[in-house]
Amino acid sequence: MTESFEQLCKDLNISPSITRKSIFNYMKEVEEAYHPTVDDIYKNVKKDIPTLSKTTVYNVLNLFIEHNLVRAIPMATNQKQYELMLDNHSHFICNECHKIFDIPHVKTVVNEDDLHHFQIENEEVVLRGICKDCLESHNA
Repeated sequence: MTESFEQLCKDLNISPSITRKSIFNYMKEVEEAYHPTVDDIYKNVKKDIPTLSKTTVYNVLNLFIEHNLVRAIPMATNQKQYELMLDNHSHFICNECHKIFDIPHVKTVVNEDDLHHFQIENEEVVLRGICKDCLESHNA
């Protein structure tokens, strides 16, 4: 995603509002290390936009999801975490520390005969287990 936010919005026929740009830029800023929740986005973007509401954050995220700019990652805690859809990858979620790790895309094998009444539009693979750091702390 090397094009500007304004060009991205133009291509998707959505308005590049200051709020949308701020939320997008925050997510781009943290994309490598972190999958923020709505609360995280709200707290951080509110510093620059004091009138921001959580409802607005939800609305912007839903708009971004609708246009395939953002993906929601459902967590076991019933809270979602979000990421920009910059590339196709899978996730590993640690059952102990609950961190989400981006991993290379894991391709599943689908038997088309079992799914002949379905149209697959997206494939998301989430692996769960214990991350390296948590395993090492158990062995210490």
